[in-house]
Amino acid sequence: STQSTWGSYLQMEHENEPEFKGTSAWGSFLFFVNHSSREICRRICYFLISFLSCYLAIAVALVANTVIGNGPLIFLRISEMSQGEIDLTLTPGADNTSYARFINFTEANELAKGFILTPRLTIDNSFACSPEAGPYNFSFLLIDTAKEATLQIGRDYNFRALNQSECAVPRNMANFLKLSVGSKVQFKVPLDSYMLLLYALNDTGYFQTIYQKNVIQILPLVEFPCVVASIYSSLEGKVPSGDDDGYAYMEYNSFLKHLSLNGTINGTAFDPIFKKFLSKMDSYSIANSILVNHPDRMTVYKNSDYQGVQKTMINFAGDIINLLGFFHVIQD
Repeated sequence: STQSTWGSYLQMEHENEPEFKGTSAWGSFLFFVNHSSREICRRICYFLISFLSCYLAIAVALVANTVIGNGPLIFLRISEMSQGEIDLTLTPGADNTSYARFINFTEANELAKGFILTPRLTIDNSFACSPEAGPYNFSFLLIDTAKEATLQIGRDYNFRALNQSECAVPRNMANFLKLSVGSKVQFKVPLDSYMLLLYALNDTGYFQTIYQKNVIQILPLVEFPCVVASIYSSLEGKVPSGDDDGYAYMEYNSFLKHLSLNGTINGTAFDPIFKKFLSKMDSYSIANSILVNHPDRMTVYKNSDYQGVQKTMINFAGDIINLLGFFHVIQD
């Protein structure tokens, strides 16, 4: 009776299985589809577990492959958050005298022909005031927007280059001083060392008299107004992430002319001859840092060979240092 019952069960199972109709490819395909569908329906839980296991394995493999393939760019972005989108920063390599705090960018640009450099002038402990509020402490910054765009310093920064007398300010400053685009703001910047070097570059007895009258005897902040042309929430890699609110900037090429027309010390305008001297001075002759990026930096950093990337960037920096003079600048 047991054998009879077991035989009946096997006969019923056989009758319920899909029939293998013919030996054609289409018939074989239909047979296996019907058989697989039947098995999935009978064991849906096992099927889902198997499917999710395979899906998870494939997903992990894809993520790992993506990380390995784009690892250099991921690490580059992490580095740019702390350093900005900058490959090489050159700063003065001499002593701590007032003269040695700056680099002659015009001369450096001539020496490093074949490379694209851009100057920066950063003056800390500056203040901004408006008729509604103040003071707001910030770092005053001079940049060349066009050169920085060429070097891809701030790849996603879309603001235009500023005109003379215009400035760009962080949103926190704008909110604190109640500024909007078109508002006027008064900057107070400690430019004593900067102006000392301006004098040194034009060392004559006549200018010494003018300089002493305007600067040496009065060392407080140099004041000048500017018109807010843009208000930004982020400098998009021009400075380290998190430092954006600490900077307000103007354009390099027109700063000294603007200063000659609008600069004051203790509310007193510069002497007319000193104004003329400033208006003719090359703004680019003075910088306290020079920024350089590899011309094909994104392609270089896509290379997954870390040693190859390091060698390329070290050689790139070495070539520039050799042209400028090893003892005259410090690289970072």
